Amino acid sequence: MEPAKKKLVIGGLTRSLDQFEVFFKGVEGGVLEGARDKVRDENDDNKREYDEFVNGEYSNPTPGTMGGGGKPKAETDNGNGNGETRTTEQTTPVGVE
Repeated sequence: MEPAKKKLVIGGLTRSLDQFEVFFKGVEGGVLEGARDKVRDENDDNKREYDEFVNGEYSNPTPGTMGGGGKPKAETDNGNGNGETRTTEQTTPVGVE
């Protein structure tokens, strides 16, 4: 990174850090600790979910992996309120092969 850009980035990060410090000084300790606990819990949940889906039997078929050479199908509510669904072909977005 060029020295001028590096100086700008470091200055921006320092200013942001200063603003966070001012904010957190005004927050009561119990509220801040509660927020930290919540973030820790959410991180633990994310790690468990990641392990389940990456190391488990998670299946997320993508076009081309569904066999039969056809386009994948999607079932959606038909909108009439009776719980019926309709099946439509999914198409690949423009520019994606």
